[in-house]
This record gives sequence, C-alpha cells and structure tokens, in this order.
Amino acid sequence: MQLRNMTATAACAMAVLSLSLLAQTQKAPPFEVVSLKHTGNMWDGGRIEGGKHYTRPIRSLQYKGVRLSGELPLSGIFWVAFSPLVKPWHFEGPDWVNEEYFQVEAIALAGTTLDGARAMLRTALEERLGLKYRLVDRDTAIYALLRGTGELKLAPATEPEPNPGAMQMGAFKKKSASLAGFAEFLSSLMDREVVDKTGLTEQYKFDVDWTKEIGATMGEFGRHGDPTIVLTGIKRLGLKLEARKEALKIMVVDRVNKEPTPN
Repeated sequence: MQLRNMTATAACAMAVLSLSLLAQTQKAPPFEVVSLKHTGNMWDGGRIEGGKHYTRPIRSLQYKGVRLSGELPLSGIFWVAFSPLVKPWHFEGPDWVNEEYFQVEAIALAGTTLDGARAMLRTALEERLGLKYRLVDRDTAIYALLRGTGELKLAPATEPEPNPGAMQMGAFKKKSASLAGFAEFLSSLMDREVVDKTGLTEQYKFDVDWTKEIGATMGEFGRHGDPTIVLTGIKRLGLKLEARKEALKIMVVDRVNKEPTPN
C-alpha cells in the first residue's frame, strides 16, 4: 500500500511538472493582422546641426484600443515585449539591435489586454525574425537608483496614466508612474541596468525629456549619448545613481535575423 501511494504521488508530481512545462512553452495566439518591417539604421534620415549629430526620430511603440503601432530600434521592441518577464529590464544581444529600426503595425483581437499584446508581440518576433533567447540568472553590474541628499522634487500623481505601455527614447512623461518604472526608463540611457533602491512605492508625475541633449551627443559618446545628461537630470529630481553588483535575471538573445519574413 505504501509503495502504491508513493507511486501515485510521484505520478501526480510528474503530471504537475508536465503541465508547468507545457504552460511555459505555449505561445500566445497571433495578432489578427501584423506587419513587421526593417526600415533602416538609426542614422538614416538623421541630421547635423551646429556640428552635432542627431539620429532619426523614433515613434514610440504604443498599444491603443486593439492596435499596436510604432517605429524604433529593435532593442526598444524587445523592451516592450519582454520587460514583464525580466524585471528590472536587462538583455544581452548583438549590437545592431540597438541601431536598426523596425516598424510594427499590428491589430489584436477585441478585448486583448496590454500584457496579451506583449505576449503576441513575443510570438511575432519568434516567428518573423527567428528570435531565439534564454532567461538566465547572472551577477550583473548595475546602477542603484537612490534618494539624493536634497529634497525629492517629484509631485505625487493625481490621476492615472492613460497609456502605461508607451515608450519614448530619451523622454519619460507620465501622469502616474513609479520610481521602479523610471529606473527601467533610465536603463535605456545608461551603459548598465538601473534598479530602483529608493524604497519609495508611491506614484509620481514625471515630465522628463532629454531627447535633444542625448541625440546631440550620440555621435561623440555612442548610442546612449553623454551620461552626464542623465546624472545631472536625476540629481535635479533629488535622486542619484550608485554603481553596484547584483544577481539579476537577464534575457540573452542567441539568434535574431535582421530581415523579417515577408508580411
């Protein structure tokens, strides 16, 4: 009797494990309509003014109604698709994903949530760009976002953010967002991930726009622009960054094609 009970228990455990693995490997349903196009390099259509190089503008990837639309570097599309799975956001992949622009135009089923649209986008990236990736835990160099020495210069939020999934390179304009969300935005501008360590959980208003300053310094400092722009900007908000090491989950891109399969 005891052996039979142990066998039944083991069988139940195996069944639960099988269901768990199946849930992890199942893909989200596809979009009703999806167009994914490679539209060139960050410098295509850029300009030079006063000896400064400005990259081409991006169109933030936004989900409104049932439509997902935007044009931006592939790394930004990765952020929209995978950041719910990797918090704080961190990925490793080929350098070109930070420079090559892709246009996304997709329509989801009625009633699809933002998280549902993100999952559909992950499926589209795998099917159209041959994306292969892993989620791994690794000791990683980070910046900790901390309270500065002065007063916190952020006003409490008084209304909800109408489009929490929107992303704009170099700008963080939100009616309501957390410092954890702000740290994710800062990660896109620094040479390592930024992790919120302030201990503050309130929602705040943000009106940060460093687009012009960063765009003007990319030619000299690379794709992130001059890091002192961020350091000076957050100091004005009563915040600071501190270099540390921490065990983080990261997304490792093993393979991704530059040209998608035809629409």
